[in-house]
Amino acid sequence: MIIVVDDIDRLNHKKLKQMLQLVKINADFPNTIYLLPFERNVIEQNLSEQAGVSGREYLEKIIQVDFDIPAIQESKLHKYLFSQLDAIVKRFLRRSGIKPGGEIYFTLD
Repeated sequence: MIIVVDDIDRLNHKKLKQMLQLVKINADFPNTIYLLPFERNVIEQNLSEQAGVSGREYLEKIIQVDFDIPAIQESKLHKYLFSQLDAIVKRFLRRSGIKPGGEIYFTLD
């Protein structure tokens, strides 16, 4: 079972510590994986400022495997999204028998 806990970097300090403690307490269940997507610098800063401990060291006690996902360049994201949109439109036109460049009318029933 995979349990995804998202947006923990938006929690206040008290709720953040509670959530991390819950994960730590329940982390040893067999066949269970916790996926915690968050902005590391936000969590570390929150823990360091509020708890008076190193946020990095605190996370190291709870997180067994971590990895950073690099941000995607906006131009690459646009290119990918528009290529997918183009493919969807072409399939629609082909299935509808509409020739490229023809007019398309939609009605709301």
